[in-house]
Amino acid sequence: MKKKMIALISGGIGGIVGTFAVAYKNSIKLEEIEKKCNKYRSYYNILNKMLYLKKMGIYIDDYLEEKGYKNIAIYGMGGLGERFYDELRDSKINVCYAIDKNTCSIYSELSIMQPDGYLEGNIDAVIVTAVHVYNDVEKKLSERLTVPIISLQDLITDIN
Repeated sequence: MKKKMIALISGGIGGIVGTFAVAYKNSIKLEEIEKKCNKYRSYYNILNKMLYLKKMGIYIDDYLEEKGYKNIAIYGMGGLGERFYDELRDSKINVCYAIDKNTCSIYSELSIMQPDGYLEGNIDAVIVTAVHVYNDVEKKLSERLTVPIISLQDLITDIN
C-alpha cells in the first residue's frame, strides 16, 4: 500500500514537473515567434513607407544628400538591405560597402565586410537595415566608427 502511494505521489509530482517543463519550453518558443513577428512587421512597415515615398515623388537619395550623407555603408544585406541598396544603386549616393556577419552566404556586387573586421573610414554614415538589432549594432559600431549610425526605420520615418 505504501509503495502504491509513493508511486502515485511520485507520478503526480513527475506529471506536474513535466507539465511545467513543457509550458516553459512552449513559452520560449512563443517568445521567439513573437520576436520574429515583430521583426517582419517592422520590415513590412519600412517597405510600405518606402513605396509610399516613391509614389509621392520623395526619394531617399535626396534626403540622404540633404543630410550630407553622400558615401554610406549598409549594415545588413538580407532582403531589406538588398531592397535599400536597389533604391540607391543608380543614385547620387555612393554605397561604398556593406557590413554583415554572413559574408559567405551573400551575393552582391558590393564588398561585404565583417562587423568585427576592418571597416573603411571613407563613409559619411552607416544605415542599419537590421532594425530589430539596431541598438546592439549601434553600440558595437560606434566604438569603432565616428560617423552617424542610423536605423533605416528612423531614416524612413524622418522623411516627410
